[in-house]
Amino acid sequence: MKGQVGLKVLYLFFLMNGFSLASWISRTPAIRNGLSASTEEMGFILFSFSSGCMAGILSAGKLLNQFSVKICSLLGMFLLSAGLMLLAAGLGAQSFGLTGAGLFMFGVGLGWAEVAINICCAEIERELKKSLMTLLHGFFSLGTFLGALSGMAASSQNVSTVQHLALVSALLLVVIVMLMKRFPHTNSNAHDDNKKGYFRKIFDELKDPSLIVISIVVLAMALAEGSANDWLPLLMIDGHEFGETQGLMIYAGFTLCMVVGRFCGTPVVDKLGKFLVLKWSAAAALVGLITVIFSPSPLLVAVAVLLWGLGASLGFPLALSTAGESGKNSHLRVTIASTAGYISFLVGPPALGFIGEHYTLRLAMVPVALLILIAFITLIYQSRDGRSKATVR
Repeated sequence: MKGQVGLKVLYLFFLMNGFSLASWISRTPAIRNGLSASTEEMGFILFSFSSGCMAGILSAGKLLNQFSVKICSLLGMFLLSAGLMLLAAGLGAQSFGLTGAGLFMFGVGLGWAEVAINICCAEIERELKKSLMTLLHGFFSLGTFLGALSGMAASSQNVSTVQHLALVSALLLVVIVMLMKRFPHTNSNAHDDNKKGYFRKIFDELKDPSLIVISIVVLAMALAEGSANDWLPLLMIDGHEFGETQGLMIYAGFTLCMVVGRFCGTPVVDKLGKFLVLKWSAAAALVGLITVIFSPSPLLVAVAVLLWGLGASLGFPLALSTAGESGKNSHLRVTIASTAGYISFLVGPPALGFIGEHYTLRLAMVPVALLILIAFITLIYQSRDGRSKATVR
């Protein structure tokens, strides 16, 4: 496999994944208004997306056990485009059913594509002997930043959500068709060991305590990122009384911090080590999130969102990279860590809508802060117990 050529395709696909995701997330206020949905009803709509992601993520391992990484990735990418188009159709018809179906299809596609591309990147990391996962996720964050900007521009120019999302769907389809033949072929299959059943192999891997620690960290940091992606615009507008354009600007600032953290993260990790970076990333995300929840100052809240973004930027990709290095069955370990992370990233945030309906969106972020605190304490405990090097390096 020609690693450098393959990386360019993976980077562009991850960028388009982030761009597609943020394009519709940045229009959630317009989606809510167009459907006349309450906060709880928006939670149900977002749950359609998350349940699709759950289906995609949980079936990705099985799919990879039967087919190639390339097939799984491309199928997921095509579903992303089709889901966006169905979402646009549902909004045009003001149909909760079609809107939910479009988000469900989008979610399945995202689950398949993200897990498969992460596995492909982990293999290229081993081939080139370089740390590349943070950079790969940096392109995803760059895509979310550009998608947030596109949503903000479309909102400020009164471009309809239907037109906006249909255009994004068409752009994504063009990119997929242009690059599908250049998608890298992996040197090995994701189902190397066929003597055991797939779920038995998962159980065997989960006996390793280091993978459990990695999973706790990735759960917390992925939820920190996912809750912002799903709720930050509405949190700023409803929870802190910013205007719609201001709320979207703050969300764009969050995504920009994710981009900066991931593109600049590799030399920092090389110098300080994964454990120390993970620990301080969790601390930064925790401080930023607590400030957003409890501070009455709009200016302080806006600054805290940036700290939240910087803190959340490295946890997920570093955990996936560590999972790929921590055992012999790299494909399966990355699949397990990816599954834990994406479930937290995509399925956890919609549940916050039900809390927000009764206790405000600000207080709905408290469970996110608690999970980050648990991850931080786990990392501190590993450091004091003298097992940090074996676990996260």
